[in-house]
Amino acid sequence: MDGRASDKQVKAITAIATGSAGGPMAALGPPVGTIAGVERGPIQFEIGGLRRTVHAGTRVDQACEGVAAAQHQAMRLPSTTRLRL
Repeated sequence: MDGRASDKQVKAITAIATGSAGGPMAALGPPVGTIAGVERGPIQFEIGGLRRTVHAGTRVDQACEGVAAAQHQAMRLPSTTRLRL
């Protein structure tokens, strides 16, 4: 969780992510089991050309790079579902 989040925001996002708020995430609760907790820390997103990176404390350090299309832009595949936490 971003370190700048308020206590109210942390509570709301935790309820959504754990499924206790209901909705589609509630179906994921049984397979996941126990949530160990929520950590706050800095989150940084970077976009450079076709490369996308995310850093979240010491837990997340990921990057991906798109494939250039004929127009030298990232190709996008349509998505019918979106998950935003």
